[in-house]
Amino acid sequence: MFRVMAKWRGMIDFLQEASGNVAVATALAAIPVVGAMGVALDHVRLSDMRAEMQAEADADALSKRNGVWLDDVRYEVVRQGRLDTSIMAVLGLTEVDFTVRAVARHVPPVRVYGPPAYMYLDGDAMDYNRIGVYCYNKAENTRSEIVILADNRGRTFDVDIPQCGPGESFELALHNVWYGEENFNNPALQRYYKTDTGVPDWQNANKARVLETYLCDTEQECYPVSMGGPLPEGPNRVPHIETRPCEPGHFMYYGWEDTPESFGDSDFNDIRLIMACPDVDETTREVRLIE
Repeated sequence: MFRVMAKWRGMIDFLQEASGNVAVATALAAIPVVGAMGVALDHVRLSDMRAEMQAEADADALSKRNGVWLDDVRYEVVRQGRLDTSIMAVLGLTEVDFTVRAVARHVPPVRVYGPPAYMYLDGDAMDYNRIGVYCYNKAENTRSEIVILADNRGRTFDVDIPQCGPGESFELALHNVWYGEENFNNPALQRYYKTDTGVPDWQNANKARVLETYLCDTEQECYPVSMGGPLPEGPNRVPHIETRPCEPGHFMYYGWEDTPESFGDSDFNDIRLIMACPDVDETTREVRLIE
């Protein structure tokens, strides 16, 4: 009997010793598990912070704030973030830096022009003149949709007024042929004046001082004094250059001199044009995230 009790006592001692070893082993095994859970927690915090900052960057890109223009239609926002870690700091990684980026495409609506409200080309002018309109892309310095409206020999042309697309502006051009239409095919006796900024100074209508412009609240305000309006007339004048944008509901007056200041009389009445400012087709506006 004493032998049996001794065996049971030995077994109990063994089990007690073994259970202590298991507890130690379990505790040691739990260390990497707890560490992994801590890393996962920091990762969740990082993901949440990144998502929040990305949403703010997206909103800024769509609203065109706190960023930069990449070109005429793309707006970029870049933000830097930093997460101060908790559990990962024990492993020596105390902070994590990250970057978020958003790019939005902003395509302005098409501005729809109609035909001129008024157009006059002096048929008594010694030179032959043609007036036209076109679309100009400043970023690419290209011109398209060039159409001729009329000439000073009494001819008007049934054309569709060009509707300029994203990144394009509506511009005017004067084709001047010295001493009459018979010299139309003589390049040495021709000049082209344009209203865009991508041409040399001598060819730019404003810098060559062959054009004056006025923005008017009504069409009647775009006529000269002799026609019942308020605009000045007379020779040897410094041309007025309008700098305000042509917004819907207003009108723009264009008065051309067909020869440069040193040769002409600077009365800016060889060609007169009144254009209604364009309507805005909001259905063509585009604002969306692309990156």
